[in-house]
Order: sequence, then structure tokens, then C-alpha cells
Amino acid sequence: MESFQVGQVWSFEGREDDPNPCVIILEKESFRDTTAVHIQITGVKIQTSDGRILTEIGHVPVCEKSIRDSVQVYLGETSVREAGLEGIKVWRDAGGGVYNIQLKEIVSTIEQSLQ
Repeated sequence: MESFQVGQVWSFEGREDDPNPCVIILEKESFRDTTAVHIQITGVKIQTSDGRILTEIGHVPVCEKSIRDSVQVYLGETSVREAGLEGIKVWRDAGGGVYNIQLKEIVSTIEQSLQ
């Protein structure tokens, strides 16, 4: 596949406890010297400090290379939820950056920050 498109769903190699990790492409844009791909991550198990288990991450900005290096199988397309798009707006307003590590490492990093 030539490039990631909005609404595409891809599987990726997750951590041992992540049952069916997938990404949904929310949006793509130029960002500094790379392409930022905004994604939603589903099919994970993230433990929070109060003991809750999260099964998805609504918005994560990632460089395109990290996604290319992580995804495994194209699973089809889905509609993009408004919550993910709201996360993009917050990211832009805050002048956020992008992750440039493997997707399963991103999940671990986010889990550590929530504990």
C-alpha cells in the first residue's frame, strides 16, 4: 500500500498482554521534517494508577516511518470518531510533537505515564 489513508485499520505487533492491537488512521499532515500520522490505538490493555483498564487510546501523533515499521496487516476501513479528531485539535493548540518509536513501545510509554 502506497500511503496511509484516513479510516484505514491496521494490526500491529503488540505487547504480550495486548489481545488484538490495531491502529485507525485519523489524519495525516506535514510536520517539521516528517509526516505526522494521527492514529487511534485499540485492542490494548493499559492499567491506570487507579486500577482501571483502558482498551484504547483516542489520539496519538506518530511519524509515518514508525507506523510503517510497526503495522502488519491491513484490516479494512472504519469511520473516524469525533473524539480522535478533537485530540488532534488539542495537539495542534499545544504545539505537540510526534512519537518516533515502535507502536508497542508507545503503548508502554503511555501506560507508564498513567501509573
